[in-house]
Amino acid sequence: MCISLSQQNGLNELSDRVLMEQTCAGNQTAFEILVKRYQETLYRFAMQRVDSELAYDVMQFVWLQFYLSMPSLLQRPAILQDHSSLKAWLFCITKNRCIDEMRRRRKRPYLFSELYTSNEEEELLHDLLDGEPQPEEQVELYDVRIRLRDAIATLPPKYRAIVWLRYTQELSFSEIGHRLHMPPNTAKTYFHRARPLLCTALSSVLSA
Repeated sequence: MCISLSQQNGLNELSDRVLMEQTCAGNQTAFEILVKRYQETLYRFAMQRVDSELAYDVMQFVWLQFYLSMPSLLQRPAILQDHSSLKAWLFCITKNRCIDEMRRRRKRPYLFSELYTSNEEEELLHDLLDGEPQPEEQVELYDVRIRLRDAIATLPPKYRAIVWLRYTQELSFSEIGHRLHMPPNTAKTYFHRARPLLCTALSSVLSA
């Protein structure tokens, strides 16, 4: 569906909640606006902790989790009170993803400076970063995994294992290539070819 410039400008003025509701109803432009609204800030936040290439990977995971978590987030009014509430949730996901990636990709201990958070970010994260996932968060993560599994199942067979290993086990393309007995560049190429197909499949799963 084509969106006119005036329609897109109208969407830009909508609240996060309304944009999320429209995304769940199948409006991909609404999701793109949400991404643009927070992408730059979150990417800078990730770049304080990891290199640019890894920060890009972190953001891919963050937006995927956000996309799949929308139905459950819409049932949690506290997350959507205003822009800062959703921003705090996204900061939380981004910071945790950065820590997971650093833990997985190198063995040396963290330096305190690598986990530094500014005062503004600390205020946003304070109420969300409390250690172990809460019961409702565990349910949400389970729901995300189920939705992702269902979407991946619709992909061509040659893409399924690569996408699954990349998103659920967070393997590098070298690790995926070794696991599936293929060149790493082939795994990377298949993954990038699968991404638009996965987005389409996720839209169907999300609106089901």
